[in-house]
Amino acid sequence: MKEKTSKQRYLDGDDYLLRTNPRQIAGFIQFCETCQQLVSEANYLEIGSWVGESALMIGSFKFVKSITSIDQCSVIVDEYYKNLSCLKKDVRYINKKSCDAVIDICDDSIDILYIDGGHMHDIVKRDLLDYYPKVKHGGVIGGHDYHNINHPDVKLAVDEFCEEFGLNVDYKFIDSSFIIKKI
Repeated sequence: MKEKTSKQRYLDGDDYLLRTNPRQIAGFIQFCETCQQLVSEANYLEIGSWVGESALMIGSFKFVKSITSIDQCSVIVDEYYKNLSCLKKDVRYINKKSCDAVIDICDDSIDILYIDGGHMHDIVKRDLLDYYPKVKHGGVIGGHDYHNINHPDVKLAVDEFCEEFGLNVDYKFIDSSFIIKKI
């Protein structure tokens, strides 16, 4: 039997979610449940999707009506759609950098924004600033790696954004996800 590359091992098989850290799954489920309490129906947009793990999890909740994912990784688009094919929802993958895809999203059209793309300060801050107008008032701005010591730029960018707009990080979860309620 030929040895698979790390990318093939990562993409191969239906047990992808089972190979994910259980703490990550539990934390993201907490994020989803909190979003469900905050938003009655949701158009969900995520920046940084890879093979659609988080999109699949949040898409399994009935309150989510549509899913849009933005990521620049053409090699995984088929895998993304395969993973989300079980959902009976409008699913769209935009194969662009988030800074280029912003023009494809209408203002005030998103109920939940989840940022988990680039983890450098300038990228996180730009995503927050670019996509803030896309989120409806009363919507949710969230993301990953807020209190992850391996990605300190994320917390710095999020905290700066909150200070500039008079917002707060309202919820933090065990997977280092966060929620800011747009007022």
